[in-house]
Amino acid sequence: YIPAHKKRLQEKITTLWETITKQKLSQKKTYLTLEVSASDLDDGVDVVIPTVKFQFR
Repeated sequence: YIPAHKKRLQEKITTLWETITKQKLSQKKTYLTLEVSASDLDDGVDVVIPTVKFQFR
């Protein structure tokens, strides 16, 4: 994570989405599609992570 965003680690994903996009989630929306990026701690190589379907309702 980016140290400047450390407080975001405690936030709900839906709250983060609304804060960052400045939009309310539709009542019809039941999931978010998340694209995650990461790198290996040992050698810094990018890690391939599949798209995550985050079901919240």
